[in-house]
Amino acid sequence: MKTTKNILSKAFRLMLIAIMLITVSQVEMKAQNSQQQGITVPKDTMELYVGSYEMQKDNFLKIEIQDDQLKAIGPDKTVYELVPITNIRFFLKAFGVDIEFVKNNDNKITKLLMIREDGQQLEAIRVDQD
Repeated sequence: MKTTKNILSKAFRLMLIAIMLITVSQVEMKAQNSQQQGITVPKDTMELYVGSYEMQKDNFLKIEIQDDQLKAIGPDKTVYELVPITNIRFFLKAFGVDIEFVKNNDNKITKLLMIREDGQQLEAIRVDQD
């Protein structure tokens, strides 16, 4: 009986690992597909996203344009590439999350959402807008 439980337990763990690996590969494929499809966000659209976003108290994510690409700069000054999925949604490969820019009724970018594959979201409020 214990042997059967051990085998089932190991099989379950292997299945979970396989699901996790498939999920990670799908996320990476999404970014690769967007690059292969040639999704290009116009520079004037990217310029709307440039600014500082507060993730937590005194913890900021800075969005910049470098080499005609949108980049995210973390609190530790590390620069991360944002791969366009749509004109408002980008894939942050280093963390396996999507970043979506959110507009208010006046068409101004007021925040960004970091969206995990499981749907959980972290909101970062833009702090440098007029």
